Amino acid sequence: MNMTEAYPRRRAYGEDLRRLAVMAVLEEGMSLAAAGRRFGVSGVSVASWVKRWRERRLASLRRKRAAAGRPSS
Repeated sequence: MNMTEAYPRRRAYGEDLRRLAVMAVLEEGMSLAAAGRRFGVSGVSVASWVKRWRERRLASLRRKRAAAGRPSS
């Protein structure tokens, strides 16, 4: 048995599914586990998508502040 047979393949989820799950958590106040159940993914996957969204949003806000000549906090 080789290594690929020992572990299941990771499933690639589409951008739309990730966005819907993230918005369910952030806008609807849904728990990570509930969003995972709703969209057929694990709560851990939803948690990583929410974390990535927040990190990207924060980086975007910092870039905008820097472009406007204001210091980032």
